[in-house]
Amino acid sequence: MGTVRDLRAGRSNQPWIDFLDNEIATADPQTTRHAIAKIFRRSLFSTRGCLPSDAALQLDTYYQETYLPSNPELKDQDDKGMVAFLAGLYGLVVDLMFYIPYHHGLQYTLIDFLYELRHLPPKEIKFEGETCLIYEEEPVLEKMMNEKWEVNNPITKDEPDPEELEKKCSAWVNVSAFAARCIEAGFADHFKEKCTIPCMDIAKALEEDHPPGIKRNCLIRVAVQYIMIAGAKICQQKIGKAKTEEQQMWLGKWKIWAEKLLQLAEQNELEPGLTSEVREAHGTMVALQPRLFKFKR
Repeated sequence: MGTVRDLRAGRSNQPWIDFLDNEIATADPQTTRHAIAKIFRRSLFSTRGCLPSDAALQLDTYYQETYLPSNPELKDQDDKGMVAFLAGLYGLVVDLMFYIPYHHGLQYTLIDFLYELRHLPPKEIKFEGETCLIYEEEPVLEKMMNEKWEVNNPITKDEPDPEELEKKCSAWVNVSAFAARCIEAGFADHFKEKCTIPCMDIAKALEEDHPPGIKRNCLIRVAVQYIMIAGAKICQQKIGKAKTEEQQMWLGKWKIWAEKLLQLAEQNELEPGLTSEVREAHGTMVALQPRLFKFKR
């Protein structure tokens, strides 16, 4: 699991449904991933829909009433089997995001679902010798997102087929937008690396020269999503009050990135939809650090 697959089932306009149905049909029924796919399919992604709070409760009930009783040895473990359980949950969520378009409201539905998990009665576990709260302060989400980033990044791989490359790049934009929403929602506030991956992707798009084409469009669109959605968080965590040498360094990068976005917008060589997003991202950067930019009256 964990790579973008070609799903050619009937609902071409709902590939996320095809993905879940395929998971249910092919995954090992004894795995957490299979059980969570079924919960998602009959709740958040059913024809009748479901409140994210209800889906969160269903998931927690499955852990308490099915997962633990089926594996009684877990009760004696420090993490109560929760690390493996969360790996199944977050792995499925992130894989699902490859199929949900970056501008689709279902991305926010999954963010709301993760919010609701944090509103459940808190549970403490021990992980790698440290006590942490599940859903809120545990490191599993960070590790899972980092793994997906390393495995699925289409920019670092050679893909000779333009159609396949475009599909993988589109999926990469989708999952990057979701990562940005996780940052904006505060889910990454306790991450050790925090905004490292977004800043790497933004820098690659806006500090390096790339020939026109699918990869360049992908890089720019990923950078734009991080800036528009999570720009305030990135600015806060990397620049802060701009008092330290490192914060000043990031402030300089902020100006370089904004100027590159303005250049791209004014050149008007990108596809129309991307050009408008680039302009919006530039406006976001200026609004977050207005003193950096001088305007002619």
